Amino acid sequence: MKKELEKEIRSIDFNEVEDEIERLSDKFNLSELQEEKLRQKVEEYIESLEKTCFKYKPKETNKSYILANAILEAMCINNDLNVFVDSSKFKIHQYYNEVSQEELVEKLFFKIKENKNDSTSKEALRLLKCLRLLNHKQPNYALFSKNWFKDSRYEIIDNNVLKFLTPSLLGYLGKHYDSTVSKYFENIDEVIKYIIKPSIYHNKLNFIEATIIDAINELDDLTIKIYNKDEEFSIYPMQIIYKKEGHNQYKVLRYEVDEDDLKHEIDFDKIERITLKDKTYSNYEVEESSTNQKYLFNPSYSMLSVESYKKNQPSKTVLLEIDTNIVEYFQVKPLSNMKLYVTEEEKQDFSKEYGLDTLPNKCYIFAEDDKEYIISTIFHTIEYVKILEPTELNEDIVERMKIFAKKNNIDLCKEDTPPKKPIEPSDLTSIKEETNEIKENNKDIVIDKSGKMEDIKNNDSEIKFNF
Repeated sequence: MKKELEKEIRSIDFNEVEDEIERLSDKFNLSELQEEKLRQKVEEYIESLEKTCFKYKPKETNKSYILANAILEAMCINNDLNVFVDSSKFKIHQYYNEVSQEELVEKLFFKIKENKNDSTSKEALRLLKCLRLLNHKQPNYALFSKNWFKDSRYEIIDNNVLKFLTPSLLGYLGKHYDSTVSKYFENIDEVIKYIIKPSIYHNKLNFIEATIIDAINELDDLTIKIYNKDEEFSIYPMQIIYKKEGHNQYKVLRYEVDEDDLKHEIDFDKIERITLKDKTYSNYEVEESSTNQKYLFNPSYSMLSVESYKKNQPSKTVLLEIDTNIVEYFQVKPLSNMKLYVTEEEKQDFSKEYGLDTLPNKCYIFAEDDKEYIISTIFHTIEYVKILEPTELNEDIVERMKIFAKKNNIDLCKEDTPPKKPIEPSDLTSIKEETNEIKENNKDIVIDKSGKMEDIKNNDSEIKFNF
């Protein structure tokens, strides 16, 4: 066992040391004393590994790069984009207040001041000019952002955001021979597109999952095709559940078939396609249509100012019920202080903690955030989200929808009747029996003068309407 344990130590996840120690302790059934010795061995191994890895780290810092980055950051902090500033400011130490490496820059300035022949400042400016990061009309310089985003879809014109990108921008330009600033921001484009894309595109199985949810709500059967199996077969979907194995989290479809009364399960990733009411959905990622439209990031309001504004506003506590097909969206774009309840165990904890019943095929969210951020997120996912608390948020959303409808000349109440309420199975023990019972009892109805609904008897007599 000792050799096996030592082998396990060499392959643990160093980002989750405590979890790994607990896992190994359970696996090898260690006592408290043995677990403590295990922790000591893990710490010794990590320390020895760090010593080995140290030789691969840079041994000297490039002073001109440090100062060049400080100049870019300081210009982001103190000046508007594409507005020229006198280079004499770059020689004033106070100009670099609030840059990320302020202490290191202070040491550099001390050395430059002590050594009149030090050329670090000139090298830093020459570096920025050669990499075409600055527009220069000597002795004035400006952040050359008009060229930075010439090939980008999203233009970041928020100085405070650009400040955080300057170290990686300089590193990218300094390490890649054929790199350009515009190529760097094309890469940033891809990150932005990934984060802000609509919620349904964060789940490649969204259309399959949404269709299955519809089938469950309507108690319909559907046809399913599994990867690596030739035949399709009919199922009665019951529930979508989350499961976790270690750090992995995945979705499972629970269903029944006509052949037996057992409950079957299948991983969502194994579903190749489904068919419901002659509509077929396949397991492939939906591709968004690309356009050349350019979007501006925060044209008038700094993201940091937004954070400062949020801190001065009373945060709202919100409880949301969401469909499983938008869980991925909230994982990518979470609300502040958000906790996501997805597994059956987590949903039970949610129910106990907040005294609310949970439903199959739903997940739950607790968050504390500014009201505008909450409402914005709800509008992004409005088809798939329900506000549990506070209910007054619904009034805010309805008012905004009324304004939208008025501006676009839309009559939200043109339908004669409200939407049909989805059928919710009262008992998950068997969907098949409930489906058949509903179909058998689904008789024709008529509305009399007083508005009462009466069954029309199934007989051979003439049907007469009581108006």
